[in-house]
Amino acid sequence: MKLDLKIVAAVLVGGLVFGTGLSYAIPAELRVGAQTNTPGALAVSRAGWEGQQIVGELSGRFYESSVNKQVFSVCTAVAGTTVVAGNNTPPAAAAATILSLYNPAGSGKNMEVFKVTFNQLSGTPAAGGLWLATAFNATITATANATPVSNYASGKGSDAKGFTQTALTGGPAHVTLRSIAGSGAFAGAIAATGVGITGAEDLEGAVVVPPSGVLSVASSGTGTTHIVNACLHYREAPVPQVN
Repeated sequence: MKLDLKIVAAVLVGGLVFGTGLSYAIPAELRVGAQTNTPGALAVSRAGWEGQQIVGELSGRFYESSVNKQVFSVCTAVAGTTVVAGNNTPPAAAAATILSLYNPAGSGKNMEVFKVTFNQLSGTPAAGGLWLATAFNATITATANATPVSNYASGKGSDAKGFTQTALTGGPAHVTLRSIAGSGAFAGAIAATGVGITGAEDLEGAVVVPPSGVLSVASSGTGTTHIVNACLHYREAPVPQVN
């Protein structure tokens, strides 16, 4: 039975059957025109009037994941938080951070972070902008105080936990991961006409928080009464089986 499944997969993916010393060309079957399929149905790839295979996103990039209640956002308070010395990158063990996303050991999921957003609200930032820092083998016992919110209006909770400006008891020391694009354009008092006040970076899934991992928004320096808010946007993904 397993052999049959492998052969079928080979036919569907490559149009070839292997294992007998021979290769067989299998014509690709495409259907011209729109389709309406039901869950569990075997769908046929779609073709255009000239026989070309049509590939495209029917909905927005994260629609499918959002409908499946896998997409979440975790944020600081809207009014922001004042940057303190302990927020500087890399945050020390058990230090409070501007914002942290913690994936508990038993979640069974990876947290695929695809975007980080920020607003620098007032004060004077330190030169160097905002950064992402990460830690692993964490067992944080502190009470979470930043609740992840589902991007599908359902009230569904996340297996991850959020923290803002609270000591990450049980958390190890971080290492600096990368700067947040667009956050370090100036190091002067924030004015309404300033640059780098608000921004977003598409991480495109390059940053993954596995079970027992932590991702934090950190500062390059304390500055003077620097107030900032931030959000981490992520998808709960299955942990792949790696041999």
